[in-house]
Amino acid sequence: MNKGYQIIEPACLGELMTLNGSVDVAVALLSWLVEILRIDLEDRLNGAQIELIRAEYHGAYPAIGVHYPRTDAEDLGPVVETTIAELTGRRSIADFAAFLARVRMDWRKVADDLMGAREKPTA
Repeated sequence: MNKGYQIIEPACLGELMTLNGSVDVAVALLSWLVEILRIDLEDRLNGAQIELIRAEYHGAYPAIGVHYPRTDAEDLGPVVETTIAELTGRRSIADFAAFLARVRMDWRKVADDLMGAREKPTA
């Protein structure tokens, strides 16, 4: 990764991010949120990019990253956090399921590509 990102770790999704074996689900859910955030915040981005990224702190985990085009750009962290909290309150599981059906991704592969291949268990 050659870009600097502001890492967004939605408080409302904290437990999901720490569950063992939930990386695929977290990557799918964060991908859905990134798609919606790009649309909902389009007028506020001013060249900033919202992306799904691999973050590291006591291990690797998926997160939302905001890459700013300039150092004097508006801090979008608070508005992204607020928007995520609102989205999770007003969007339904049916909306998420529709996203999954529409994009038809192999979330395990997406997660592996993002996080790096997982260690294979040894016998």
